[in-house]
Amino acid sequence: MNNVRTRLLQAVGGAVVLFGAYATWRQVRVSQDGLNATRDGQVADRFSRTVDQLGSDKMDVRIGGIHARWRIADHSVRDHEAVVSIMAACLRTHLPWPPREPGSPAAEVSINSVWPLETRAADAQTALTCLGVLRREPCPDWLNVSLTDLRRADCDGLWLLGVNLDGACLEAAGVYPANLSKASLIAANLRHAELGTSILHQVRCIEADLRGARLVKADVREADFSRADLREANLRKATRP
Repeated sequence: MNNVRTRLLQAVGGAVVLFGAYATWRQVRVSQDGLNATRDGQVADRFSRTVDQLGSDKMDVRIGGIHARWRIADHSVRDHEAVVSIMAACLRTHLPWPPREPGSPAAEVSINSVWPLETRAADAQTALTCLGVLRREPCPDWLNVSLTDLRRADCDGLWLLGVNLDGACLEAAGVYPANLSKASLIAANLRHAELGTSILHQVRCIEADLRGARLVKADVREADFSRADLREANLRKATRP
């Protein structure tokens, strides 16, 4: 009888311990779910506030909104793709090529008359930088930045893997050292662009204008330059197959 009582007490004690562990786990789980819900709510609220910032008439407010979304993408995997897509949409909307926005330099003016992008459209340069940094994690796989006015843009060190830049104008842009692997630059304007030491692996530059472009030590393995204009382009020490 004593042995039976001992075993019963041990069984009851074990059940109490198991029930206590389960109750503790449930409490932690509920607390974690509540914390996640609160955090998601805060991210959604911050995301919504940036809409007004991006639509502001004030340059500094728009730049602040871009940085806010950049920070959201860094901390929220769920919102990363949305932020990247929005940055691309901002560039297409505010910097169309050919230019249509009032005050934008005309398409036919000399490149020497065009201010650097960070001077004439600081918010667009910030959006481009944000896009190039966030693309280190290529999500979404395909991104549309085609037909954009990126004359004299600063793309130094940016990752633009697989980005669609078809018909974009990157005349005199600083694209070094940048990663444009598998990007599409069909019929793009890259005249006098600085592409030295950039990674252009499998890039499509079909019918692109590369007159006077510098591709010194660029990685152009498997790149497609079909019908591209390479007059006066500097391909010295470029990595080829």
